Amino acid sequence: MVLDDARYGLWPIHEGPGLNVAAVENALRSLWTEHATNGEEALLRGRALNLIVWMEDEAGFDETQAALDEIIIAHPCRALFLLINSDAPSRTARAYIAARCVRAEARSPRLCGEQILFIANPDLQAELLSAVAVLLYSDLPTFLWWKGASCDDEIFYKLCELSDRAIVDSSLSRKLHDQFRSLDRLLRDKTLDEVVLSDLEWARINEWRATLAESYDTLSGRAAIRYARTVSIEHTPFKGERSSPQALLFAGWLASRLKWRLITPTGPSLLFDADDRRIELRLRQNEAQGIEPGRLTAVEFMAGAEPSLRISLSESGGHIETRISGRKSNHVARCDDRSEGCLMRRELEELGRDHVYEQALSSALEILETL
Repeated sequence: MVLDDARYGLWPIHEGPGLNVAAVENALRSLWTEHATNGEEALLRGRALNLIVWMEDEAGFDETQAALDEIIIAHPCRALFLLINSDAPSRTARAYIAARCVRAEARSPRLCGEQILFIANPDLQAELLSAVAVLLYSDLPTFLWWKGASCDDEIFYKLCELSDRAIVDSSLSRKLHDQFRSLDRLLRDKTLDEVVLSDLEWARINEWRATLAESYDTLSGRAAIRYARTVSIEHTPFKGERSSPQALLFAGWLASRLKWRLITPTGPSLLFDADDRRIELRLRQNEAQGIEPGRLTAVEFMAGAEPSLRISLSESGGHIETRISGRKSNHVARCDDRSEGCLMRRELEELGRDHVYEQALSSALEILETL
């Protein structure tokens, strides 16, 4: 990776064999001393948390940098970026630092966090772990933002041990069964019992879950869900995948919340027992153009041939529309901001376990294993 350090406001500290943590710490002290003495503009330096960001390559680096600026507005932090470069010479690394300063409002002082970036050959993973452990503020909560394609990796578990909360993004995985199985195994690992796990794909369907929950609060909506015999979940597919994380997590959420018990798959569908009736679950691909892969596009509850409740993505992609049979008007809910920075800001506000997500993940894995 050829990094344009000037473009990102990064200050190069080290390039060569190994990692020089002492040089990074000395450079950070010099950086803040310089900011404190130049007197040109008021800066507010904040420390609310540690954020570890793991990236397996430079893909998405621009977007992640932009997300960090959004994060710092709400959560000024020390951000430790670990970027793996397989093309780098063996046992070599580069280190950079930066003061990440953002302005929440036009006339307000700029709020500053700090960024440390290591770009290293994969054979320096053990040294990266040691460097992270030294550079974390011990009195602050630590969040891991894992931007890897797989969580079935020893370095993931090691970084989880250093963290209070691990945030993954299953949209980056192209082996969903392995991904969900790894996450489920982590939740069951008693040695990592203190680590809280969340998934940005779960956060991306928050508005869908809220919209369906609101429908359940009405008599007609509750009846549509209560007497459904067929439930259809539509999504835009990833290449080579039969389903998507969003569709599977939504299906797992329905099954776990409504106490559905999986019986056997029936062809392209799944059959559940819901005490007084059998429910057929269909996961359907929607090939609509202009919608990013993996996204939910519709959820339907049917007691007969026609949907009695349909929640669907609007043509613009900016709203979720609800239609219940017998009602002339639609309920329309705005989709939340889907930027990484916005999603991460919300994730960093929570330290407690999300038991609903954990149960949805377990049910989603059970469903995935039958497909």
